[in-house]
Amino acid sequence: MQVRTIESKDYSFIADIYNYYIEHSNAAFPEENIDVTFIASLHKSVLTDSFLVLDNGEKVIGFGLLKDFLPFENFSRTASITYFISPEYTRCSLGSLLLKELTNYAEEYKIDNFIAVIASDNTRSINFHKKQGFQLCGTLKNIGYKKNKDFSIIYMQKYIK
Repeated sequence: MQVRTIESKDYSFIADIYNYYIEHSNAAFPEENIDVTFIASLHKSVLTDSFLVLDNGEKVIGFGLLKDFLPFENFSRTASITYFISPEYTRCSLGSLLLKELTNYAEEYKIDNFIAVIASDNTRSINFHKKQGFQLCGTLKNIGYKKNKDFSIIYMQKYIK
């Protein structure tokens, strides 16, 4: 298993992973499937070189990235964190591996806070983040709408240092 920075050849694999979660859960927020154009745009919006992929030697099976939490200099030490693993590879410690690599990146770039935004019904993600040292910060009730129903989001924070 290799963790490396994203390349444009990875976009379709990443879109497939993301689309699985769009179709089957609220873990990915869009209502409709995305394509490689969306991934290319996402790639441009991440913090420098922080878009990482998990490559099993045959294909990309997961990805993680950091984005600005807020676009102001005085929030430059806080990043929004996102990661998704192909469903057949979940519960194999790959999320922990990605988090470790993103933490290494963050420390290099003087980022000491991660913020995770999670759908409130995504208990697996909430439990994962708790095990990784994230703390629940708050809930925004019924602010999302997907599959003909409202959903809430939860903010979780991890102070890295």
